[in-house]
Amino acid sequence: MNGFDLFQKHFSNSYPEERDCTLDSNGAAATVCKFNRLGTLIAVGSTDGRIFIYEFVTKGVVKAWNGHVKPIISLSWSRNGKRLLSSSVDGSVSVWDVLNTTQPLHRLSFGVGSTTQYALFNPRNENQILVYLILLNSSVCSSPVVRNLLTGQETRLAPIGSKSEAADEPISTAIFDRRGNFIITGSTKAYRVIRCYQLQDLLNIKQGSTLQPIQRFQDIVNKTLWKCICTSGDGDYICGGSSKSHSLNIWERSTGALVKILHGHKGELLSDVQWHPNKPVIISVSAGTGSVTVWTQAHVENWSAFAPDFTELEENLKYVEKEGEFDTFDEDASDNGMENEKKEEEEMEILDVTTIEAPDYLQSSDEEELEDFSTDLENGKSLWFVPVVPEIDLVEEETIIKSESRPNSATKTRNPGKSQAKSKRSK
Repeated sequence: MNGFDLFQKHFSNSYPEERDCTLDSNGAAATVCKFNRLGTLIAVGSTDGRIFIYEFVTKGVVKAWNGHVKPIISLSWSRNGKRLLSSSVDGSVSVWDVLNTTQPLHRLSFGVGSTTQYALFNPRNENQILVYLILLNSSVCSSPVVRNLLTGQETRLAPIGSKSEAADEPISTAIFDRRGNFIITGSTKAYRVIRCYQLQDLLNIKQGSTLQPIQRFQDIVNKTLWKCICTSGDGDYICGGSSKSHSLNIWERSTGALVKILHGHKGELLSDVQWHPNKPVIISVSAGTGSVTVWTQAHVENWSAFAPDFTELEENLKYVEKEGEFDTFDEDASDNGMENEKKEEEEMEILDVTTIEAPDYLQSSDEEELEDFSTDLENGKSLWFVPVVPEIDLVEEETIIKSESRPNSATKTRNPGKSQAKSKRSK
């Protein structure tokens, strides 16, 4: 059974069911979170402008730095995970090298009278970003801007249609498709209904026509307004975050049925929600306390799944050892038995533990070729983890320096004659 089979056995057609833990924010109030493409790292922005990088398995902070002077609004990872794009309330957009965050690679500002709402990397081009601007001039509607980081060229996107239609339905969100060839925008209308479309249907529809969604999701009872949405890595489940409370509704895309509602603490509001790229794990950010909550599956121990011959004992039993069961060399074994063991060793498959192959569940239908998932950073490969430098206790360093600078007893008694001469002079 390979890794993909194990993944399907334990994680396929699944969704989070309970709260797992809360990430340690080191006293900062989080505002936004983002998984990298592989799901190994989590970027979290805070209200004081700091950016934290968490390791997904250990849930510990592996890197932190001051990115902006005001709260972070959005975060976006590049495809290889080496760059991180951040935007802030101060109107600036910064591109960071994850391994070296002393200075940003690029810091952009779009002039007086505008502020950035969020910024995104092109999924296939880390030198092209999409920035959604909010223009403070009420006579001009907001619009997304595509900027090339190498040339500095900007292209402002305008909605197709008449000026009156553009004014009635201003753009409120924009996003790249998986291949980075198209930009999909949305308006502020119909925040009560989540609609699911096929991208190819959107491309084939004629201008002015109305496209019917393949599925609709809404809270018919409470008439909830949705703050943010996300989907599972395979697209089988859709999660909608409420704007009135810290609650997450999870639907099955194929049937449209509501399968789970996750409730956070009472009195909290939701700020952001993200689904892990390939696991049934969701992280959500509370707008009130700024805490980052991890939601996962309910853990149920089932040892028979790992050992088919496993049986539960109602009482303790004394195990009787068989003759030669734990002997290094079985003296009673026949020659035929030794030959069979040699044949089994020769036929045994040799496992390659050095070559890293891309798991099938990380390859979507939008991938052109099987990507090299090795971690050779010098040759431009993907960044899986951030190297952690061991912290040295400064208190221990100071005590070592003081002990080295302090004269010991041997130096004091090395020249007794000089000390006696000094005492006579003093007298």
